[in-house]
Amino acid sequence: MAKQAAKSEDLENSTLNDIEDTPSVSFKVLVTGFGPFRNFPVNASWEAVSLLPDRVDANNIEIVKEQVEVSYDYVDNTVPALWKKYNPDLVIHVGVSGVAEKITIESCGNRDQYEKPDVNDAMPCDFSCKAANTCDATDSSYEIQTGLDLNDLVNQFQSNKDELAMLLNVDIGKVGIELSCDAGRYLCEYIYYTSLCMDKSRCVFIHVPPINEPYSLKQLTQSLLSIIFILSQQLMVSK
Repeated sequence: MAKQAAKSEDLENSTLNDIEDTPSVSFKVLVTGFGPFRNFPVNASWEAVSLLPDRVDANNIEIVKEQVEVSYDYVDNTVPALWKKYNPDLVIHVGVSGVAEKITIESCGNRDQYEKPDVNDAMPCDFSCKAANTCDATDSSYEIQTGLDLNDLVNQFQSNKDELAMLLNVDIGKVGIELSCDAGRYLCEYIYYTSLCMDKSRCVFIHVPPINEPYSLKQLTQSLLSIIFILSQQLMVSK
């Protein structure tokens, strides 16, 4: 308990400026975005993810980008393989939401009620996420919460925009961010639950609005980059 309390205190007292004291260790981030579906022939999630840099000098971050088909079978077959292939320190899944007005950070994923057909007009067996059959018994519950500190993420994003601008050469001054506990019971939540079963301590799902509704593609990409940096800092401090 004492060790956990110390970690929480370290995280609470950390700032983005602590980067100067962070050891130069490679930090690998896997970021996925979805391909076209339904009314989104151009999917803002992949468009934004694809423009992320391969490396970020601050925190020595390596970014691996993968496009994901809007398909339950594709997620079942591909996402666990990506975890195994890259052994990432952090996994961020990104999807587009037609109702999102801000960058929306999803806090949890659910196992059941996936009743909407994918791009192949298919649905999962029993409308449940297949990953629940293979994850630890303690993590195969109806709902799994990410272990990342999302309140800290939102606070850092909102409060340190000037510092992020200097560190990452981004301009997110007009970008809003919020938390959500409903990822939509479609492929966005399905992929999230799949990764939460892999390791809930180092994955998160982010919904972005469509391009220019209201944020430009550049703003979406720079917001994702800022989130990557903040979470990398969070995980490094908590180790």
